[in-house]
Amino acid sequence: DLWQLEGQAIKKNGQVFWFLTVMKPSWNTQNQVTGILGITRDITKEKSLEEERDEFISVVSHELRTPVAIAEGNISNAMYMSSKHHDPKIVTNSLNQAHDQVVYLANMINDLATLSRAERTDVPLEITSVDVKAMAETIARDYQKEAASKNLKLTVSVAEDTKAIQTAQLYLQEILQNFVTNAIKYTKKGTILVHVRNNAKGDAVFSVADSGI
Repeated sequence: DLWQLEGQAIKKNGQVFWFLTVMKPSWNTQNQVTGILGITRDITKEKSLEEERDEFISVVSHELRTPVAIAEGNISNAMYMSSKHHDPKIVTNSLNQAHDQVVYLANMINDLATLSRAERTDVPLEITSVDVKAMAETIARDYQKEAASKNLKLTVSVAEDTKAIQTAQLYLQEILQNFVTNAIKYTKKGTILVHVRNNAKGDAVFSVADSGI
C-alpha cells in the first residue's frame, strides 16, 4: 500500500510551499514495518492552479446563473401575458429581453469552449478550405439583430478578388465573433464594418472597424 501526506512547509528563505509525500512501507514476515521509502515533491504550482480553477468555476457558475434566471423569468412572463391576451408589445418586449440573455449565454459558452480547446494539446486542428466571404456574411447576418437593437448599422465589405484560404474554420469564426460582439458592446451609436481582403501573400486579412470608444 502507498501512504500519502499532503501539507505546507516553510523553506529556509521563509517561503511557504505545498508538498506531497508518497511513502511505501516495508513489512517483515511478522507483519511489522521495517522501513519506509518516501518521495516528496513540491506541488505549489498544482495547488495554485487548482485554487484558480475552483475560483473560475465559482465565478462562471454565478455569471451563467444570472442570465438564465432573467431569460426564464421573461419567457414565463411572456407566456403568462400571452395566455391572458395582454398587449402583444409587452409580450414581444419580454421575449426580446429573454433573447438577449440567451445570446449572452451563447457567447459566454463559446468563449469557454475556446479556452478549453486552447488548453488541450491532444486535439488536432481541422484544416479546411474556408470561403471567407461567406463566413464574414454569415457572422454579420447572425449579429444583425443584436446590432439593430442598439440602432447600429452592421455591414460587410469583401474585396472582389478575395480567395478561399486553408485554415481552422472553427477558430477563425470564434475570433471574428469575439471582435464583432466587442464592437457591438462598446459602440453606442454609428456603424460597425467587417472587411475582408487578400494580401500579397494570398493570406486573408480581416478587420472589424467601429465608431465606438
